[in-house]
Amino acid sequence: MSNHNRRERAGAALETAILVPLLLLMALGGAEMGFAWHAASRLESAVASGARVAAQAGDDPQADWEVLQAMRGALGPDIS
Repeated sequence: MSNHNRRERAGAALETAILVPLLLLMALGGAEMGFAWHAASRLESAVASGARVAAQAGDDPQADWEVLQAMRGALGPDIS
């Protein structure tokens, strides 16, 4: 094998060694951003549900409990 071919193969291996981790980091970062957006969306929905129940409950002594139940229902069982 000539020196030129060895240098080309070494250059390709070096480029791969540098680019693969960067691409993996970008992909994982994008997935993490998606998870964060999803969590923020669910939280916003829960807050809107709680605000709606609070506005309807008025001075009811059970208003706080009803608001919490509405928010828990909007968040679902996997978020506490």
